[in-house]
Amino acid sequence: MLTEDRKSRIKWRCRRGMLELDLLFEKYLKHNLDNMSNDECIEFEQFLTNTDPDLYAWLMGYATPIDALSIKYVNNIRAINKI
Repeated sequence: MLTEDRKSRIKWRCRRGMLELDLLFEKYLKHNLDNMSNDECIEFEQFLTNTDPDLYAWLMGYATPIDALSIKYVNNIRAINKI
């Protein structure tokens, strides 16, 4: 189980300064954050190190990430947001 501090840090890292990304991540976290394992949190935080332009292009379907981790989270986020 994640601590409230850890959840807060992940939520903060999802605040990107781009409304479209903020909304996509907010919905993803609403559905998944409480059930994420420590390993999933580590992976997700690694995914969040990508640049906003890359994240936006991937999540909007304009480009496809090349690494398996990014593909996993892009597919999950798109599915939850029904994109």
